[in-house]
Amino acid sequence: HSFQLVLFCFPFILSFLRGRKSFFAIFSGFGAFVSFPSFLFGNEQLVGVDGHRDEIDALLMCQVQGLSNRHDGGAVVSNNTYFTHPNLLVYAVLILLFAVYILILKPRPEPKTSVEPLRVDYAHRGLWGKNEAVENTMPAFEAASESGYGIELDVRLSSDGEIVVFHDETLERLCGRPERVDSLTASELSWIDINGTYEKIPLFTDVLSRIDHRTPLCIELKGRDQALCEKLAVILDGYDGYFSVESFNPFLLNWFRKNRPRYVRGQLTTNLFRKGVKTSFFNKFCCTTMIFNFLSKPDYIAFDVKFPKQFAKTVCDRFYHAMTVCWTVEDTETFRAAKAEGRTVIFQKCEPLPEFASKVKRSNR
Repeated sequence: HSFQLVLFCFPFILSFLRGRKSFFAIFSGFGAFVSFPSFLFGNEQLVGVDGHRDEIDALLMCQVQGLSNRHDGGAVVSNNTYFTHPNLLVYAVLILLFAVYILILKPRPEPKTSVEPLRVDYAHRGLWGKNEAVENTMPAFEAASESGYGIELDVRLSSDGEIVVFHDETLERLCGRPERVDSLTASELSWIDINGTYEKIPLFTDVLSRIDHRTPLCIELKGRDQALCEKLAVILDGYDGYFSVESFNPFLLNWFRKNRPRYVRGQLTTNLFRKGVKTSFFNKFCCTTMIFNFLSKPDYIAFDVKFPKQFAKTVCDRFYHAMTVCWTVEDTETFRAAKAEGRTVIFQKCEPLPEFASKVKRSNR
């Protein structure tokens, strides 16, 4: 029965998930239908009958096979149930759970909005590092737009509910201050210098008003408050450029799935177990396995370039043929390798390649 389950049930489930109504899928399903009830609930087989087989030989055979036996009118009957074969039940449960997991990972089959205008390479937090610009500032965004790249940026809420563009939870790394971003108002944040420059933390609405609308935006949602989704949707409803929303948090993406189904969504993922990030086991497990993909139903998977063989990403890429975006590329060789595989790239601190630059402007003329 174990062999039957692997041979019939598992291929059938995979064929069904891929939508292939082939003879193979029908044959596999029939095999699963026939074998699975007998596998779970057992069956009775006539092992020995007077005049055909010696009863003692039959008993010995049953004992060798580990079956329970009883005498019934000169016949030896084997009652084979799943209780006498617990390992087989474990195999069945594991196969079923694995099939369910594969199903859970399934992205949205058909985006409501075309993703083609978004298949460009994105400057991570703008184009900065090699020039005088600082990440997530106006000069970095303008430099990316002028170079023909898309812009990846991070948004979060201030204490008064305004959407500001800033990556970290606190101001420590970039501003040398211990406060959390959501503990200050947008007005207070606008007076704080970034990284010793004259640049300030911009409002998201200011960024939209100053960049070329032909420049695609990859907007990463930070935090856990769904109020960010509501306020962002109000702004983006009136924006006539190309954009997608992405997040590590599937619950934020689920809000857009329910309330703005036409928005392109991206599920961010990485292997937090190997990355060494200090967070709970639950967060590590959910991020690494993408176990909540059934909530976010993403249009693309944004994966960490350091973990290209992450299992959940591989399933979405190879099995479901989902659009994939790799982050964050920091050298030209990795950039070229990613492009050779047909990936969309989010990059930083490396020279833009001339053959890929200005793609945004050419594609939107």
